[in-house]
Amino acid sequence: IDIIKTLENKLAKSESELASFSKENKALTKALNTEIENDKVLKTVIKNIKRDAEDKTNEMKSAIKSIKSKDKEIYNLEKKTYNQQESIERLKVDLVKIKTEKVKHEKELKQFHKKTGK
Repeated sequence: IDIIKTLENKLAKSESELASFSKENKALTKALNTEIENDKVLKTVIKNIKRDAEDKTNEMKSAIKSIKSKDKEIYNLEKKTYNQQESIERLKVDLVKIKTEKVKHEKELKQFHKKTGK
């Protein structure tokens, strides 16, 4: 009878331990599932951050390309302006030459009129 009581006590103790392990196992499983869900959320967040970073990188590349294009336009306009200024300076020199020639011809014409009396 003592053996039976001892076995019953051991059985009760084992059942109690099993129930405790079962509870602990459920809690650990729940915690593991929560961690798995958190991991999925983090992976999604990381994926979104990477996509946003790529989008921003592409925007920056496009902006840099646009700036380079505008810089080239500005350079070409500055070059054109410089060439036009040079052309204006040459035209001024030509205008002075023409005025000088005009004065010279007017003097020659006056002298011719004096000589011919007309």
